[in-house]
Amino acid sequence: MTGAIVAESTYISDLRYAPFYLTGAALTLFSTSFVIATYLSFPKLRKHPSPLLFWMSVCDFGFALLFLVEFSVERSLCLFLSPITQMFIFASELFFAMHGVDLVYGLTHPFTLDRANMRKYHVVVWVSSVATGIVIPVYGASGQVGIGLCWIREGLPALYVGLLVPVGCAYVLSIAVLLWAARRLRRGMPATFKTRLRVLYKLRTTVAICSLYMLVLIAAVVAGLAQRARGSDTYASDAATALIVSAR
Repeated sequence: MTGAIVAESTYISDLRYAPFYLTGAALTLFSTSFVIATYLSFPKLRKHPSPLLFWMSVCDFGFALLFLVEFSVERSLCLFLSPITQMFIFASELFFAMHGVDLVYGLTHPFTLDRANMRKYHVVVWVSSVATGIVIPVYGASGQVGIGLCWIREGLPALYVGLLVPVGCAYVLSIAVLLWAARRLRRGMPATFKTRLRVLYKLRTTVAICSLYMLVLIAAVVAGLAQRARGSDTYASDAATALIVSAR
């Protein structure tokens, strides 16, 4: 139940926080646009596993763009936009998880083609993301949350948690893979050592950045909940939450 409360508390229904939400979304558009443009402009930067980070950025770009659009649309349109929001959110997290899956697959099947693996990852990510997007309208859960994000309507914390549990599993998987891969690489794999070591470093950096983001977000939400429990002013913590949650 605590997880459900935290999940719903990340989106605050108060227009005072609109500038923070919109600033966070704008920052995401800028940063992901930079990653996408850099990837497309410099072929040398497209070495594996950079395609995973590229598609993760594409999904975050889509989420931020949707956020800015949904802020000004009628609530009735959320029936159609909510599944798309879920699809981008879930696909981004799955591409993050695929970093770990790719490293495990590469270490256990060192001579497989990265391009063939990417096709498999795309199938898993998009089929799963579309499926979870369909769940929302099927259960009549489409609606606005916070200041206008079309996702899961407020009052359904169990559904938030149900959809976010796989995200938590992705982080656990990635950290476990880091520990396992570091130990395995220490024993040496001469034929593909440099390639797998590069993947390990990329995964370590990605996990560190994403984990730091989640920890800061959780800290802001918990601080807001604690202040509410004490009857204290929550403007600072809520503003921080609004900025962080929209800056994926």
